[in-house]
Amino acid sequence: ITTAIMLVRTSRRPRRIAANTMMNDMRDVEDENGNIVKGMSFPQALAKNFKMLGGTIAGIGKKIIGTLLNPLVLVGAAITGFVFLMKGAFNEMTRLEGVARDFRFQIGATADGASRLTDMSVSMENQFRGLGLNAEDVLKTTSALTGEFSSMNYVTEEQVKFVSLLSLATGVAQESIAGAMSNLMKLGMLSTNEIAQTMLHTRKMAEAHGVAFSTVMDDIANAGEDVMKFIGGSAKALAKGVLEARKLGTSMESIASSAASLLDFESSVTSEMEASVMFGQHINMNHARSLAFQGKTKELAEEQLRIVQSLGGTESMNYFQKERRRL
Repeated sequence: ITTAIMLVRTSRRPRRIAANTMMNDMRDVEDENGNIVKGMSFPQALAKNFKMLGGTIAGIGKKIIGTLLNPLVLVGAAITGFVFLMKGAFNEMTRLEGVARDFRFQIGATADGASRLTDMSVSMENQFRGLGLNAEDVLKTTSALTGEFSSMNYVTEEQVKFVSLLSLATGVAQESIAGAMSNLMKLGMLSTNEIAQTMLHTRKMAEAHGVAFSTVMDDIANAGEDVMKFIGGSAKALAKGVLEARKLGTSMESIASSAASLLDFESSVTSEMEASVMFGQHINMNHARSLAFQGKTKELAEEQLRIVQSLGGTESMNYFQKERRRL
């Protein structure tokens, strides 16, 4: 593994050439007469291309390379398992090269432009391999953050590490966590440590109330304009409000939409009067308007529930009444 990481961090072009040459040498081909010519075995391809491959491995001198190219050494290496280890390193090298290539294609970056992030992903894989984190996961996180921030230049190692590990621990998609992080940052929570503490506290509270943490993260990540206005520009209020709404069986988007309607006083009062006629009893939404104006998520949701229950609950309502109750 250490050898593979050393390979990834050295010159990319020579490494790709060496890898492609070895793979071509091991591939079966058809000659001009239509006969299948078997490709070389791995030890044969290694012997042929080791100088080129060795040139990309930091720390291996000419004397060591010359020794490794000795046929007797190669035979002994096959017996002792050295060739097996080198094949494992070669496979690891090509895997990481493929991951880096896919990442560059996804974000539309050159090899040089993405080198900082690809090197970082390999380093994190090595650091957290015991936890099950791999380079593919890290680069998926990096891609999600790049999409949120519109530039990979704004993506930090601290952010990538937190999102990757939280996703690994909770099963929540990296895109969802990255989106939630972006919205919290837009509301002034710029410290990754503060965001981490907020998300971890939200997760703890969600588990305590039987709310799916993934749903809470999705709600924070997808918070629209009405939600942002309703919570008054507070990152903590957003996280708290989303959780409170889900605890009550609704969503922050639904509450914020209702609040926006309630605060459109002219149409709201008209809707209130029409609903009173349709249900045959007086409906007073003044307290709900006050709560909407104050941005009190939990209290507004509870007041709306109280009004619905006073009308007999949704089970006793016909289609038109159910539509009209959305004041």
